[in-house]
Amino acid sequence: MGLCDAYVCQNWCVDLTKKTYLFTINYVLAFVINIVLNFLIVPRWGAIGAAWVTVATYFSFSFGGFLLYRHCYPIRLEWIRLSVLILLAIGLFICRQFFHVYGFTGTLLIEISFIALFPIILIYTKGFFTSGERLQIKTWCSSKASLMVRTRTTHQ
Repeated sequence: MGLCDAYVCQNWCVDLTKKTYLFTINYVLAFVINIVLNFLIVPRWGAIGAAWVTVATYFSFSFGGFLLYRHCYPIRLEWIRLSVLILLAIGLFICRQFFHVYGFTGTLLIEISFIALFPIILIYTKGFFTSGERLQIKTWCSSKASLMVRTRTTHQ
């Protein structure tokens, strides 16, 4: 999500700095990559190859745009924190593959458990959140907890 936001903001900044020719360069590069990969992969792999060519084209378009547009208006990305998020998501996905539960309810409980583990692991990982971010999380959680208590007492 962070890269997506950065990409959108950088597109906007390219417009503001009047360097819209960079859009054309990026589109042409993605177009050339798409055509070359289509000729190389689709004859052998068919529809599956075309799908992977589309993935590669979108990736090259996004990454190329990031490389071209970041000079117009630099946006500082926290690469280490982004990497931790991606690795944690991949790790939880891999761990989830070891749980084979049959039935809707069991599967739903396992899925919810793994989704809930994501923020819990991040909160208890020392050094991931800054002290200000931890304070915001505590404030938000306590406000939600007090709201739940107030709602419960008014309905009884």
